[in-house]
Amino acid sequence: MKKQRIHKGGFMGLSSNSNKKYDSVKIKKDTAFEVERKFHEELFEDFLYIIGPARGGTSVFWRAIVSDSNIFPVRRKVKKFDYWQKMDNIDFVFEKMFRIPFDMLYEKIESDYVDDIKARISAAYKNGDIRKILACKSASDFVMNSEMKSPHNYSCWAMKTNDFNELKLYKDALKKAKFVFLIRNPHSTILSQITRMGKKKGLKDNNRFLLDVIRTSLFWCRFAKSMIYFLKNYPEDTILIRYEDWVENPEFETCRVFNFAGIMQIDKNELRSNLNQVGGVATNNSDERYQGVSKMPLNRWSTEMKKHDVAIVSFFTQRIAQKFGYQFANAKYELTAPIL
Repeated sequence: MKKQRIHKGGFMGLSSNSNKKYDSVKIKKDTAFEVERKFHEELFEDFLYIIGPARGGTSVFWRAIVSDSNIFPVRRKVKKFDYWQKMDNIDFVFEKMFRIPFDMLYEKIESDYVDDIKARISAAYKNGDIRKILACKSASDFVMNSEMKSPHNYSCWAMKTNDFNELKLYKDALKKAKFVFLIRNPHSTILSQITRMGKKKGLKDNNRFLLDVIRTSLFWCRFAKSMIYFLKNYPEDTILIRYEDWVENPEFETCRVFNFAGIMQIDKNELRSNLNQVGGVATNNSDERYQGVSKMPLNRWSTEMKKHDVAIVSFFTQRIAQKFGYQFANAKYELTAPIL
């Protein structure tokens, strides 16, 4: 990852006063191709990937990380990667897997450029070329959302995911990629997951299906094992953040990520302001809103999870959770140093 850039000028001599122009006038295809070329030359290799299980705090963590102006966020995460090279429907690949916002691209950029992006992604998918697909996804997003700033303004570009199937492919495609693994104790993560599943299946009063508890426990274990594999095999390119540590000391843990990404000059006042503005709504309770980094969800599982569900989750996850420093005893957690 590159160090923090000091230069803040616009791309191709365009100043910030040009922003209004680009709100109403489509970006010319030649300009788009030139922005893309510069992006590939100066920024594409510097990829920061934020990874963690769904309902494990990745959304609020992601918002905190990409609040830094040195990081360009590609906000639409890749989904359904288990269909990679198994799905022939290219529209599914565009819309459901790599989630390319072509409708927005056509609104903002001349159609010849967008048609070209479509053709390149389609050919790359047929050839199994994940690098070219990531290049098209990230560059087109940069053309559309960077407000014509130079790639030189950024230290890296970033995405997040709640999956682990693509990690090895991404690492092989982008050798300089950096991986931020966010882990949360299994009971908190699984409680949120099974609550969401139960609501989708029409269950009330926080009832859950036993099979969902088992499946999510096994998924947490598989996810944790993939983290361990990467942390052991790519120690220079990976960092582990425990959600509980981040919530207790968000400024320190966020700075760890920034330093890991090559951002050394950190405005602490700006960081504190950004962290105070991070907020949202609880994923399973729209009435629960919070401002800043909230400690409210930390131990919710201990009061809302049924005893037999707690026991099942412990049975499947306890051994692997201990490797991350989660010591579970007497229906509560003690955090110790990870032993990966």
